[in-house]
Amino acid sequence: MQNATDLAKHPYTPQQEKEEEGFKGPIIPYVAQMTTTYLQSNQTDFHILPSCNATKCVAQGTFINDDGLTLDLSQRNTYTFSYEHDVATPPTSMTVTVKTAGLKAMINANDLLNKIEIYDATAFGMNAAAGATYEVAVTYSNSTTQALGDAAWAEKGDKLEILAPNHFDAKAVPVNLFDVDTIVFTKKPAKSAK
Repeated sequence: MQNATDLAKHPYTPQQEKEEEGFKGPIIPYVAQMTTTYLQSNQTDFHILPSCNATKCVAQGTFINDDGLTLDLSQRNTYTFSYEHDVATPPTSMTVTVKTAGLKAMINANDLLNKIEIYDATAFGMNAAAGATYEVAVTYSNSTTQALGDAAWAEKGDKLEILAPNHFDAKAVPVNLFDVDTIVFTKKPAKSAK
C-alpha cells in the first residue's frame, strides 16, 4: 500500500492513459452554433442537379424566405425556380427562371443570391477539360440586366459555379431574387489557337 508521500512523488497513472509514442491526444469535433439571425445575414446558394430526357435537362425547386418569427404567410417571399438546358454536350446555354410570390420585397439577406452551382458538370461537358466557358447574366423583371462574370468549373464536387456580388461589399450590387426574371449561362465562343 502507498502512503500520501509516495503518491505525491509518484502518482498512479493507469497503463492505458500513458502517452505512447505517436499518441498526441484526442480530436474533438466542434460545430459552430448558428442562430436564425446569423443565417439570415447571409446570401443564399442554390444547388442544381438536372435530370435529362431525350431533348432537355431540367430541375425545379421552391425556396420560402421569411423573418423566422412571423406567422403571417403574406409576410414572406416564395421563389419557384426552374432550370433547363438542351441535351447537347456542352450546352450552348442554361437558363434559371425565377418566379416570386408574396411580399416581393427584401426581408433579410436570404433574399439575395450568393451562388449557383450546377452539379455533374463533366457529364454535361461544362468542365475545364471540355473547354466550355460560360458568361452569366441576370435579367430583372424590369428588363435591365446585370453581368455576373464567367462561371468556373470546380473539380471538387464536379460543378459549374457562379458567385454573385456580396452584400457586405459596399461597392457591390447584390442580386435581389425578388426582382429576378432569369439567370442565363451562355457558352462563350472557343478561343482560336494562335
